Amino acid sequence: MEPAARLTPGWTVALVGVVLLAVLAAVPALSAGALAEGIHAAFSGVCHQIPERSPSFAGRPAALCHRCSGMLGGLLLGLALAPGLPAARQRAVAAGRQGRWLLWAVLPTAADWGLGASGLGVNTPASRVLTGLLFGAVAGVVLAVNLLTVSHSSPSTLRSHDA
Repeated sequence: MEPAARLTPGWTVALVGVVLLAVLAAVPALSAGALAEGIHAAFSGVCHQIPERSPSFAGRPAALCHRCSGMLGGLLLGLALAPGLPAARQRAVAAGRQGRWLLWAVLPTAADWGLGASGLGVNTPASRVLTGLLFGAVAGVVLAVNLLTVSHSSPSTLRSHDA
């Protein structure tokens, strides 16, 4: 049986960073005041923050919309679960065409958005969160396998051996 992936400082920093981003994104929905407003403004560069398309608590929207919240949650999930994947699966992701993985994962998100934007369908908070979660989880796994050390080899070494 192959040894599991070794956690690296890069993976740890990425995981802690995503957890902090998730906590910060929730602050505006959980509190009011200058801090919440500042955090909300800080996230405005990455998210449209339309209040009716954002999770809220007591009428206060979070700093991220449903889709972006799903993506961030998926990123956290993928990063956290990737070390538990079998080493062979981690090597396959590290050596594979990661762009294709990401493209396939973003297609449901794009389709959900496109159906709503065109008027051909209706997307819902649930569809936005779930399609964002799928893309984020795949992105998290891809990021993690590039930050983890699998069987004492780096992803770049794995790519050259498996090509």
